[in-house]
Amino acid sequence: MTRTAIRISLRKLFALLVCFGVGIAASISCQQEIVRRRWLLTLEGLPWLFFEVLIATGAAALLPVLVRQVRILRKSNFAVKDESVVQRYSVTFAIVWRVFLAIALAVCLILEILLTQGFIKLPESGDFLPPLYNWFPPEFVEYACVVVVLSACLDQFLGGQPRKPLRRWKFVAVWSSGVVLGLIVLTQSLIIHFLVYVALNGVEASQAAVFQRPGTYPNFQAEGHSLFWVSLAAVVCVAIASGLWIASISNIKSNRLARVLMRATALLLLCFPVCFAYWYFTEGLPTIAPDFAEAGLQGRWWHWCEAAVLLFILIPAGAYRIASEPASCFEVKNVSLCGKPFLHGLLPPSIIIATAGLCYIIALVIGSLEYDETLSGLLDSLADYITNVNIYLPLAMFLLSLNLVWKQLRSDETTRSLRLSVIEPERYMWACLTLIFLAVVGTPTIAAFCFCYWLGPWVL
Repeated sequence: MTRTAIRISLRKLFALLVCFGVGIAASISCQQEIVRRRWLLTLEGLPWLFFEVLIATGAAALLPVLVRQVRILRKSNFAVKDESVVQRYSVTFAIVWRVFLAIALAVCLILEILLTQGFIKLPESGDFLPPLYNWFPPEFVEYACVVVVLSACLDQFLGGQPRKPLRRWKFVAVWSSGVVLGLIVLTQSLIIHFLVYVALNGVEASQAAVFQRPGTYPNFQAEGHSLFWVSLAAVVCVAIASGLWIASISNIKSNRLARVLMRATALLLLCFPVCFAYWYFTEGLPTIAPDFAEAGLQGRWWHWCEAAVLLFILIPAGAYRIASEPASCFEVKNVSLCGKPFLHGLLPPSIIIATAGLCYIIALVIGSLEYDETLSGLLDSLADYITNVNIYLPLAMFLLSLNLVWKQLRSDETTRSLRLSVIEPERYMWACLTLIFLAVVGTPTIAAFCFCYWLGPWVL
């Protein structure tokens, strides 16, 4: 097997320097406070500075990769003789998806530069409940785009053999682990909500009886924590129904009758969480925490824009994973790839992003050691990291980019062609509608459970 030779032309080197300049402009500002600038030059702050600069540099380096792949797809000659409608749809989807991701990454980088350099400013948030993420909205969308691009590159471009259909027990194990970990992370992120609830409950109890609102802030211990158990049952129904419905339209080995039964069972299971979510937000929350209900939905306009962009990114990507036929891949060949040292130009941004992820891990380790050097302190820090929603995207970028670097350095000439999975248009549309429906039903149910968790038997 002929390994990939590593050669960098002067044009690629100049492009990397431009990307590095974009990363510096998006991360370092002369208008930052003196205290922060001094902290960034310390042993604890330097890894964070390198992470911010390198991750923005890697995101900028992915832009020419996406543009080049779009050009390859437009001028491609298929390895198969007959070009079917399904293959044309798969190529069209690949082009549109890459164009949208390139636009999203470019907009995020431009917004980061403008925000960092002080040309624009986000309005001050007056919410007493903090947002879920403490990054700038462009940064979070940028990280999500990078994860999606790296995952797609690892799955579609560098795989030597098509993926095999997932077995049932593996699907159940992976899905259950993901659901449990996701619920743990989301519930821990709402601890501030619970502390605010405890404070408001104390204020309500300290008021004179004439000023108290009857029926509000009930005693959950006297009720046997029934609200927690009902919310747990609702979120379990959502998880099981989502798994059944996704398995019925994905590449899971099953016959037609089994798929029909899975979809019917999923619809029946979803009836309970729909009723629970409707009751919780119309009658339950105004009784449990009337001050929360009066405050309404927290968040500013940029939070909703961020959520909309994330849905436009994650739902098509997830639907592609569900509806694609990995066992029937086809190659997209282009003469411009012959003799090129890099596989679609992925190696430089993969190395940069992997280095950024390494700096992120080093920053976490240094922060833990400076906080507490004992074994119990390190275990406490590890538990905090596991339940911190902010660390998963950087870790995902690090693992994906590291895997990409390894595969590219060990790849041969046969992996230089672009591999696409076959997508049936009808199946893909059903997958998109399924994810949208599950998001509409599952989001309020999971939000209700994450708050009711803190009203459960092991907290109150």
